Amino acid sequence: GKESIGRTPFAIFVRPAPGASNLASQLRETALRIGPKVVVDHVRPGSAFVSEEVMMPRPRMQLLTLVGAVGLAMTLVGIFSVTSYAVVRRTREIGVRMALGARPGAAVATIMRDAAWPITLGLLAGVTGAYFLTRVMTSFLFNTAPQDPATFAAASLLLLIAALTATWWPARRA
Repeated sequence: GKESIGRTPFAIFVRPAPGASNLASQLRETALRIGPKVVVDHVRPGSAFVSEEVMMPRPRMQLLTLVGAVGLAMTLVGIFSVTSYAVVRRTREIGVRMALGARPGAAVATIMRDAAWPITLGLLAGVTGAYFLTRVMTSFLFNTAPQDPATFAAASLLLLIAALTATWWPARRA
Protein backbone atom coordinates (compact mmCIF):
# COMPACT_ATOMS: atom_id res chain seq x y z
CA GLY A 1 0.00 0.00 0.00
CA LYS A 2 0.84 3.62 -0.10
CA GLU A 3 2.97 4.87 2.71
CA SER A 4 2.70 8.47 3.77
CA ILE A 5 6.03 9.98 4.62
CA GLY A 6 5.74 12.76 7.17
CA ARG A 7 8.42 15.14 8.25
CA THR A 8 9.05 15.79 11.89
CA PRO A 9 11.62 18.55 12.03
CA PHE A 10 13.80 18.92 15.06
CA ALA A 11 17.11 20.53 15.87
CA ILE A 12 20.25 18.81 17.03
CA PHE A 13 22.93 20.94 18.58
CA VAL A 14 26.49 19.79 18.01
CA ARG A 15 29.56 21.26 19.64
CA PRO A 16 32.42 20.43 17.30
CA ALA A 17 35.94 19.90 18.53
CA PRO A 18 38.25 22.87 18.08
CA GLY A 19 39.64 22.94 14.56
CA ALA A 20 36.93 20.63 13.17
CA SER A 21 36.29 21.27 9.51
CA ASN A 22 33.66 20.20 7.04
CA LEU A 23 31.11 19.59 9.79
CA ALA A 24 28.09 19.80 7.48
CA SER A 25 29.32 17.00 5.21
CA GLN A 26 30.22 14.82 8.23
CA LEU A 27 26.69 15.28 9.62
CA ARG A 28 25.14 14.38 6.26
CA GLU A 29 27.30 11.23 6.00
CA THR A 30 26.30 10.19 9.52
CA ALA A 31 22.62 10.73 8.65
CA LEU A 32 22.98 8.54 5.53
CA ARG A 33 24.48 5.75 7.65
CA ILE A 34 21.52 5.96 10.05
CA GLY A 35 18.99 5.53 7.27
CA PRO A 36 17.22 7.18 4.36
CA LYS A 37 14.54 8.78 6.55
CA VAL A 38 17.07 10.95 8.38
CA VAL A 39 17.84 14.05 6.39
CA VAL A 40 20.21 16.85 7.33
CA ASP A 41 18.45 19.79 5.82
CA HIS A 42 20.01 22.89 7.25
CA VAL A 43 23.31 23.32 9.09
CA ARG A 44 23.96 26.65 10.72
CA PRO A 45 26.01 28.04 13.58
CA GLY A 46 24.42 28.42 17.02
CA SER A 47 24.62 32.20 16.83
CA ALA A 48 22.44 32.15 13.69
CA PHE A 49 19.92 29.87 15.41
CA VAL A 50 19.67 32.17 18.44
CA SER A 51 19.38 35.19 16.16
CA GLU A 52 16.51 33.69 14.16
CA GLU A 53 14.61 31.93 16.96
CA VAL A 54 15.03 34.37 19.85
CA MET A 55 16.15 37.75 18.58
CA MET A 56 13.75 38.05 15.63
CA PRO A 57 10.55 37.78 17.73
CA ARG A 58 11.82 40.57 20.03
CA PRO A 59 10.51 43.49 17.87
CA ARG A 60 7.09 41.83 17.74
CA MET A 61 7.05 41.51 21.52
CA GLN A 62 8.17 45.11 21.95
CA LEU A 63 5.33 46.23 19.70
CA LEU A 64 2.82 44.09 21.62
CA THR A 65 4.15 45.47 24.91
CA LEU A 66 3.71 49.01 23.64
CA VAL A 67 0.16 48.27 22.47
CA GLY A 68 -0.62 46.64 25.84
CA ALA A 69 0.80 49.61 27.76
CA VAL A 70 -1.25 52.06 25.68
CA GLY A 71 -4.36 49.91 26.25
CA LEU A 72 -3.71 49.81 30.01
CA ALA A 73 -3.17 53.57 30.12
CA MET A 74 -6.40 54.18 28.19
CA THR A 75 -8.29 51.85 30.52
CA LEU A 76 -6.97 53.59 33.63
CA VAL A 77 -7.77 57.02 32.22
CA GLY A 78 -11.30 55.78 31.44
CA ILE A 79 -11.82 54.37 34.93
CA PHE A 80 -10.43 57.55 36.49
CA SER A 81 -12.66 59.73 34.30
CA VAL A 82 -15.85 57.80 34.93
CA THR A 83 -15.22 57.69 38.67
CA SER A 84 -14.42 61.42 38.73
CA TYR A 85 -17.63 62.12 36.85
CA ALA A 86 -19.61 59.98 39.31
CA VAL A 87 -18.04 61.85 42.23
CA VAL A 88 -18.89 65.23 40.69
CA ARG A 89 -22.49 64.12 40.06
CA ARG A 90 -22.83 62.84 43.63
CA THR A 91 -21.11 65.80 45.34
CA ARG A 92 -24.37 67.15 46.70
CA GLU A 93 -25.45 63.69 47.94
CA ILE A 94 -22.06 63.14 49.58
CA GLY A 95 -22.29 66.59 51.19
CA VAL A 96 -25.73 65.80 52.63
CA ARG A 97 -24.49 62.47 53.99
CA MET A 98 -21.51 64.17 55.61
CA ALA A 99 -23.79 66.83 57.13
CA LEU A 100 -25.96 64.07 58.60
CA GLY A 101 -22.94 62.49 60.28
CA ALA A 102 -21.43 60.11 57.74
CA ARG A 103 -17.70 59.62 58.09
CA PRO A 104 -15.38 60.52 55.18
CA GLY A 105 -14.31 56.87 54.94
CA ALA A 106 -17.92 55.85 54.32
CA ALA A 107 -18.12 58.14 51.28
CA VAL A 108 -14.89 56.69 49.87
CA ALA A 109 -16.14 53.15 50.53
CA THR A 110 -19.42 53.89 48.73
CA ILE A 111 -17.66 55.20 45.63
CA MET A 112 -15.21 52.26 45.65
CA ARG A 113 -18.06 49.75 46.08
CA ASP A 114 -19.97 51.28 43.16
CA ALA A 115 -16.89 50.98 40.94
CA ALA A 116 -16.01 47.44 42.08
CA TRP A 117 -18.71 45.65 40.06
CA PRO A 118 -17.74 47.05 36.65
CA ILE A 119 -14.07 46.44 37.43
CA THR A 120 -14.74 42.85 38.51
CA LEU A 121 -16.92 42.09 35.48
CA GLY A 122 -14.36 43.66 33.14
CA LEU A 123 -11.55 41.66 34.72
CA LEU A 124 -13.51 38.40 34.44
CA ALA A 125 -14.40 39.12 30.80
CA GLY A 126 -10.77 39.97 30.03
CA VAL A 127 -9.37 36.85 31.67
CA THR A 128 -11.96 34.67 29.93
CA GLY A 129 -11.20 36.25 26.56
CA ALA A 130 -7.46 35.92 27.12
CA TYR A 131 -7.86 32.26 28.07
CA PHE A 132 -9.64 31.48 24.82
CA LEU A 133 -7.30 33.60 22.68
CA THR A 134 -4.11 31.94 23.92
CA ARG A 135 -3.94 29.76 20.82
CA VAL A 136 -3.46 32.91 18.76
CA MET A 137 -0.70 34.14 21.08
CA THR A 138 1.21 30.85 21.32
CA SER A 139 3.68 31.84 18.59
CA PHE A 140 4.64 34.96 20.57
CA LEU A 141 5.42 33.16 23.83
CA PHE A 142 8.92 32.09 24.80
CA ASN A 143 9.38 29.60 27.65
CA THR A 144 5.85 30.25 28.92
CA ALA A 145 2.88 27.92 28.65
CA PRO A 146 -0.05 29.55 26.81
CA GLN A 147 -2.47 29.05 29.72
CA ASP A 148 0.00 29.47 32.58
CA PRO A 149 -2.02 30.05 35.78
CA ALA A 150 0.75 32.09 37.43
CA THR A 151 0.86 34.48 34.47
CA PHE A 152 -2.92 34.88 34.47
CA ALA A 153 -2.94 35.49 38.23
CA ALA A 154 -0.10 38.03 38.08
CA ALA A 155 -1.68 39.93 35.19
CA SER A 156 -5.09 39.93 36.89
CA LEU A 157 -3.60 41.17 40.16
CA LEU A 158 -1.70 43.94 38.36
CA LEU A 159 -4.85 45.05 36.53
CA LEU A 160 -6.94 44.90 39.70
CA ILE A 161 -4.46 47.02 41.66
CA ALA A 162 -4.21 49.54 38.81
CA ALA A 163 -8.01 49.78 38.46
CA LEU A 164 -8.56 50.17 42.20
CA THR A 165 -5.89 52.88 42.33
CA ALA A 166 -7.54 54.71 39.43
CA THR A 167 -10.84 54.48 41.34
CA TRP A 168 -9.45 55.40 44.74
CA TRP A 169 -7.91 58.68 43.62
CA PRO A 170 -11.18 60.44 42.70
CA ALA A 171 -13.07 58.63 45.48
CA ARG A 172 -10.64 60.10 48.00
CA ARG A 173 -11.56 63.58 46.76
CA ALA A 174 -15.21 62.84 47.55
